[in-house]
Amino acid sequence: MGWRKLTFGISVATYALLIRPQLLRLGASAQEAATSYPGDSYLPQVHIEATHAISVAAPRSAVWPWLAQMGRERTGFYGIDRLENWRIPSVTYIRQDIPALALGTMLDNGLKVLDFVAEQYLVIGGFDMPNDLGGRSDITYAYCLASPEPDTTRLVIRMRTFTEGFAGWLYNRAFEVLDVWMMHARLKGIRERAERMVHPIEYETVPLADLAPTGPIASSENRS
Repeated sequence: MGWRKLTFGISVATYALLIRPQLLRLGASAQEAATSYPGDSYLPQVHIEATHAISVAAPRSAVWPWLAQMGRERTGFYGIDRLENWRIPSVTYIRQDIPALALGTMLDNGLKVLDFVAEQYLVIGGFDMPNDLGGRSDITYAYCLASPEPDTTRLVIRMRTFTEGFAGWLYNRAFEVLDVWMMHARLKGIRERAERMVHPIEYETVPLADLAPTGPIASSENRS
């Protein structure tokens, strides 16, 4: 029994001191993790603050349209669709059939648009939301775009959450791991779509003469 407690204690300490700090800033630099972002002021006190980032080989003008339509009318969140979009594949095109983004716009996951500046940032969030363990949670996500180099975008996601309830600590530990998984997939999905829009796949052109039949088939055709 003593060894089990010791092993458990070592595991908890390893996660808290070594693994968790890396999870909560996956892809982000120390400077990005320490920076204040739009949306931080909505929750003065939080239990979890995570900062994730990715570099996109496309300008902000190619990244922003994907954020502006994200999570609206089954568009999807470009990540893990079986968890976030009722197993419906996230779209791979810019939709023209949904209204323009506006403050207060509700997303499919129950969050709403709190603030945005086109091609700069998008803040979404929800307050006093019930969670799976019977508590209540407040949460915000800020999607922030910067241009460190021409035709390049640095996309940063800042997540902050405060959870009430007796089981809040346990809920937070499970949520922070799941959220890292989802945000990492979402960042890659946005990058893939934005880069594809700017750098479409080029197909090799094959001369028509090269498509002529060869071998036994060609020989039989010549004999006929």
